[in-house]
Amino acid sequence: MNVLIAYASKTGTVEKCAKILKALIDDATLCDLTREKPDLSQYNCVVVGGSIRMGALHKTARTFIQKNKEILKSKKCGFFICNCFSDQSQSYMEKNIPEELLKKAAVAESFGGELVLEDQKGMDYLITKFVGRKGKNRKKAQLHTSSEAMNKFAEKLARK
Repeated sequence: MNVLIAYASKTGTVEKCAKILKALIDDATLCDLTREKPDLSQYNCVVVGGSIRMGALHKTARTFIQKNKEILKSKKCGFFICNCFSDQSQSYMEKNIPEELLKKAAVAESFGGELVLEDQKGMDYLITKFVGRKGKNRKKAQLHTSSEAMNKFAEKLARK
């Protein structure tokens, strides 16, 4: 299976997860969507990943999905997001990935997220500082990525 792992990362968490996923999937190619535009005709399977900020998928990943929706419908697909609020992962997927793609996807998962204050700038810095404080928001936040979720993702993708 010839797999493209296309991702868009703001602070590096999605990129780190994409690299781990590549190591778990035979014959996979990485593509940073913020730097290059892949030719989807070369791949049997396309995995798209992006970060969630304020409930929205990274703009570059979202645009890639929208522009290539018809091509993605004809391929085996997987989608992953990195987000800190795991109780909202499903709604983030439904909000940001077209329903017909999500329904036909071999796998769609959240890998968790990281809130590294030093990696943030501007408004993101202030929001991260607020969310990272102890209290109600911190209890709901998953402040690390899940290698278990990545392993399960790779296994499901290989099976379907």
